[in-house]
Amino acid sequence: MKLDLTPQPPPLKLDEDRVGGTRVTLKTVVEAFLYRSRTPEQIAGDFRLAVADVYSVIGYCLRRKDEVNAYLQKLVHSHEKRRIEMEAKGRSPSDWQSRLRQRAGSHT
Repeated sequence: MKLDLTPQPPPLKLDEDRVGGTRVTLKTVVEAFLYRSRTPEQIAGDFRLAVADVYSVIGYCLRRKDEVNAYLQKLVHSHEKRRIEMEAKGRSPSDWQSRLRQRAGSHT
């Protein structure tokens, strides 16, 4: 029996950076792996992902370090820009998050 060695694309949606059709982002998986020292199995369990998808995403990131780092840096810059804009309007991220939590609690 021959093994199929056809390359498999990573389970990422190009427009959203979501893993395996879930709401879990590439950034979440990378941070868990690199900064929280979680194993792929732990990440899969923590976020209800297929272990194979987690390994695939990590492999993709390791093969394309420069691209992934540039992408993550762009996300950080975007979040920082949004934070500055909110503060300029007199809203701090903690105020905004607090209001979201209150709204979520009032709908239960």
